[in-house]
Amino acid sequence: MSTELERVDQTPSLLNPETGELLEPTIDNAAAVILACRNVKQRANELVDEATLFAVYEAERLGKKTLHGETETLVVTGGASTEYDAIELMELLREVGCPEGRIEEAVVETRTYKVNRAVLAQLAGANAQYKAAIELAKREVDKPFRAQIKTRRGM
Repeated sequence: MSTELERVDQTPSLLNPETGELLEPTIDNAAAVILACRNVKQRANELVDEATLFAVYEAERLGKKTLHGETETLVVTGGASTEYDAIELMELLREVGCPEGRIEEAVVETRTYKVNRAVLAQLAGANAQYKAAIELAKREVDKPFRAQIKTRRGM
């Protein structure tokens, strides 16, 4: 499923999924449609949660997580699982003499990096070579469009 919106030359009409009305394209109607869609989406998520709860109940009752219907197979996942405090685990393994190499295999270090745009701006402004390096590392990415609705006060 694509997250891109397709631009069209003609202005489309707007469908309100709660009422089935086809509305003229205005800012207020666009906001109303977005709110209606979010309401429908929330209700759909609640229905999915209810059906999932039934599936979990059936899986527990039958004692299996793969449930076969007449035409569909439903697989239940999730539930209780085991997690470890990585730092505490490493310390405890060291205390009982586990070799460091095996500890490093058991608990894998993961790093992430985040760019601080304020510092980039300072670097670019202070040094032309820094600016060139920053420009070389820059990439354009498309993000899905979002619309936030704010109710205007006094209306």
